Amino acid sequence: MRFITLTIIFVCVLCNCSSPKESNLECCFEQIKIKIESKSDTILSSLKQSSINSYGDYSKIIHEAVMENSKENLNCSSAIDSFMFANKQNSITVNNLILFQQFQSYLKKDNFNLFEAKKKALEYEKKNSYK
Repeated sequence: MRFITLTIIFVCVLCNCSSPKESNLECCFEQIKIKIESKSDTILSSLKQSSINSYGDYSKIIHEAVMENSKENLNCSSAIDSFMFANKQNSITVNNLILFQQFQSYLKKDNFNLFEAKKKALEYEKKNSYK
């Protein structure tokens, strides 16, 4: 029994989840949040409230946090890879925009609506593809 308890704790620590109910992607989001917070505590509050049009303002910061975290913990890169594979019919831009919106929902502790996020991402891509 003690071994099982220690194993569960170890797995949660490896994933850095605050709750065993969190998905790998949510664990990844938590780690990205921590990485960004360590650099600047004001970025997250503005990122949380920004529109999808501000994606370009935050993409580099988020990408750097993901890359740093992926070096330390493979769960984040595998969670993102899994999301990309599951949504391979979308362009990379659309998937990145969906993940951006999902990260914002995670920060706000809001329910995430994939349908609405994809709709906004497709509109954003269409509007910005001619620039």
